[in-house]
Amino acid sequence: GKQFYIIVEGDVLCTRREDPVNLAEEPTELMRLRQYQYFGERALLHDAPRAATVTATMEGALWAMARSSFRRVLIKSSASTLTKALRSVDVLSSLSALQLQRLHDILTEVTYADGEAIISQGDTGKQFYIIVEGDVLCTRREDPVNLAEEPTELMRLRQYQYFGERALLHDAPRAATVTATMEGALWAMARSSFRRVLIKSSASTLTKALRSVDVLSSLSALQLQRLHDILTEVTYADGEAIISQGDTGKQFYII
Repeated sequence: GKQFYIIVEGDVLCTRREDPVNLAEEPTELMRLRQYQYFGERALLHDAPRAATVTATMEGALWAMARSSFRRVLIKSSASTLTKALRSVDVLSSLSALQLQRLHDILTEVTYADGEAIISQGDTGKQFYIIVEGDVLCTRREDPVNLAEEPTELMRLRQYQYFGERALLHDAPRAATVTATMEGALWAMARSSFRRVLIKSSASTLTKALRSVDVLSSLSALQLQRLHDILTEVTYADGEAIISQGDTGKQFYII
């Protein structure tokens, strides 16, 4: 289902077969719906097979709402809730209101089925998630590759809670498996999109950092802006030597 309907004029009949593909089976009548009643509301939340067939019993008209349109309105109208959810994430807590607003615009919706593993322990993380609908279970194995080992339950997360935030900072193996305990939906943010927003929205801070470097301090604003465009991101591990005394220097770094 992709759309939700409200009856404007006319009546409809809702029927169901035990075996939907067996057209020889006589369908069971479930209910009749009339003006201003509705059907198909599960489609606003996620992809799911329709639970019944709805047939018009006379000419009529419906109002229809697509899930994509519903989600756009929901996100816009719940901006303050979403901002609060984003600000509760440690790695995002210091961002400005403008930066958080720009993060709203890059969130994408991901739906999942009951029992689906959304992220798996040991996989490389690329995305961060906020729960829109549904609950998830976080579990961990001491040995991630030993599927015979019984996983330990760490916590359960619900609406507007989040997971996978380390993926916004660097490539790192997922520390736990997160499994859906019911059908639901998430807002997802990829690290690459997060980085683009962060760099774009913090241009003045970056310009100030570049201008503080002696050999760059005499450059014009346009030249500094061009330097922004050639900066590349480098990640490093705890304890890693980023540069070593005696080596020939080829690069300059800003943390």
